[in-house]
Amino acid sequence: MFLHEQLLFAVDFVQAVLLQQKGDRMDSADRNLATKARELSLRAFGVFPDIPFSFNSRLKRVLGRLVYSKSREMLTPLRIEISSSISDNEELLKKTLLHELSHFYLMMNDRDFSHNSPEFRKLSQELGFDIVAEYEGLPVHIWVCSVCKRTVAISFNRRRKNGLSSCCKAPIELQEK
Repeated sequence: MFLHEQLLFAVDFVQAVLLQQKGDRMDSADRNLATKARELSLRAFGVFPDIPFSFNSRLKRVLGRLVYSKSREMLTPLRIEISSSISDNEELLKKTLLHELSHFYLMMNDRDFSHNSPEFRKLSQELGFDIVAEYEGLPVHIWVCSVCKRTVAISFNRRRKNGLSSCCKAPIELQEK
């Protein structure tokens, strides 16, 4: 285990130096996030993800995302970002990291990493994370059709949604809790 910890420290150190050279900085929260993510990845997939991990306060509609570039037919993972709104919720943070690491693992193995792929759904069940986020304690807002009350949108922010529902072509409204 000592060698494992040294390896995690070395990669975090190199990542911090590279970020400093680019003018960014890696704070202790991001360093802790990277360590936690790498430990989870080693346990779940046996893979050491050599990409940056960071909290992103601008993520309001999603809990996390795998950022990647696509050139020709090649996909390259660039980083994993996690919403800073879940930084204090240990269980939700773990599940979100597993979710994003599953995308990473499938991408690195040239497999379908989309939410609706059978492989992603299988990993979701095996590792115990949800494909769609609906968690207690988060500011989740549900938008419904004003006529039939069918859910038409779920968001983490309360920004006004305009438009008509696809079911009744009626205005949508925020569901009262």
